[in-house]
Amino acid sequence: TPSTGPSTIAGTPCIHYHCSRFWSLGRRSFGPSGPMEGRVLRGRKYSAHKAALSKLQQIPPSPAKSTASAKKRRKQSEKAPIGTIQSVSMRDHTQKKAKTEEQPIILHKTRVSCSDPFHVDVSAMKSFYEEMCIIPPFDSYDNRFSTGKSAKMRRGQWKVKLGDTVTITYEDDAVDSSATHFPFVVRWAPAEIISIYRVHKTKGLCESLCEKLPKGDTQKGNDAGEIMVEIRWLYRRDDVSEAMKKKLNPVDSNELEEVFETDIVELVSAETILSPIRLHDVATPSTGPSTIAGTPCIHYHCSRFWSLGRRSFGPSGPMEGRVLRGRKYSAHKAALSKLQQIPPSPAKSTASAKKRRKQS
Repeated sequence: TPSTGPSTIAGTPCIHYHCSRFWSLGRRSFGPSGPMEGRVLRGRKYSAHKAALSKLQQIPPSPAKSTASAKKRRKQSEKAPIGTIQSVSMRDHTQKKAKTEEQPIILHKTRVSCSDPFHVDVSAMKSFYEEMCIIPPFDSYDNRFSTGKSAKMRRGQWKVKLGDTVTITYEDDAVDSSATHFPFVVRWAPAEIISIYRVHKTKGLCESLCEKLPKGDTQKGNDAGEIMVEIRWLYRRDDVSEAMKKKLNPVDSNELEEVFETDIVELVSAETILSPIRLHDVATPSTGPSTIAGTPCIHYHCSRFWSLGRRSFGPSGPMEGRVLRGRKYSAHKAALSKLQQIPPSPAKSTASAKKRRKQS
């Protein structure tokens, strides 16, 4: 209930809202949004153009008036003696600064690289790739993966292909900072890679790339622009609604944790990829290695689909068809259709293998 400003600005209708909470689509939960003064910075954390925005000399102040914060600060200054006052915004700033310093830096300009594209879309100024090489972000891993054999493998690269399942780091102000992030030290969630592409600065660069594509000589024009990935989130038990969570079977410590395919697709930077994961269509398979190229490899059981729109579960279908199912939700179906063949799902279809052996 603030004293609102004008109802029109330059002849346009101006609507006033109250905003003090944050809704996370991934976690499907509310949390405090933070001070109004920090809203602009919070918004930029989710931008796909952080590199461009970092060129700004300073952050413009939020156009919204933080009425409640201003009243609270005035009230504190009236009661507290001089020299002992610390505003709410300053405390928040100090806490955020400390939190930022504690978190490892995981973004590096040269951490992700691609080879030759399989398709170039000149009009959209994008080139599409089947795979990329990633230098693992060891600073984001728990100490157990930064010593011993894992430490010796730090110089290696990890290859990520279309259809691979990986862990993605993300920022979410609604999540409790005291949550357990093992085997990482940052927030993360499982996801499937649907498409890999690079955004180029001009159409001229794309046209030049098209000319070199038949010759296989695309490396010279293939080093500019950020690499982006289109991902389909895999939900864990805590991500589904409370009502549906109650219908799930109790967790068995002798079985793999279950994740669910979803219809939720998002675009993120390839720099947010942390490590590989492996999916199995049975809850108690003979799992593979726990590390790949020095990165932690998590194994999950996946045989169900969670629809956000319908808010219900259903069978996900055979593991071999997962890659094709994911591409149905892609915004780049035309580019993906240029692929000669669908790569096999990297997950081990244990149940299907047993069925084939039995038939033979």
